Amino acid sequence: PRSETSGETALSYEISDETRLIGESLIRFIETEVIPLERQNAALLSDERRTYDERGRYVKEILDLRRIVRTKSAHPGFYTMLAPAELGGGGLDAVAATYIQEAVAREYG
Repeated sequence: PRSETSGETALSYEISDETRLIGESLIRFIETEVIPLERQNAALLSDERRTYDERGRYVKEILDLRRIVRTKSAHPGFYTMLAPAELGGGGLDAVAATYIQEAVAREYG
């Protein structure tokens, strides 16, 4: 969002309460949905020889895990939260996207 200050256009980098809530909700989603899947599939995920096939593509088990996470993340709107609202996404702006990315990075590295 832009605001007018003394004839100049300035960007506002305020983080809304809604954006903070989305970040917190995403962290909870990762804790409850993604990390348990990672733990259950640690052997597969930690060994690149089991993660990729002979052509260097993900094996079926990895593709299945990705599909599970995508499907679960679509329900609360995380999967498309950065896509434009006109296309059915959440329409979050760059400031919100940066805040959420930093929140995830602070939590998980």
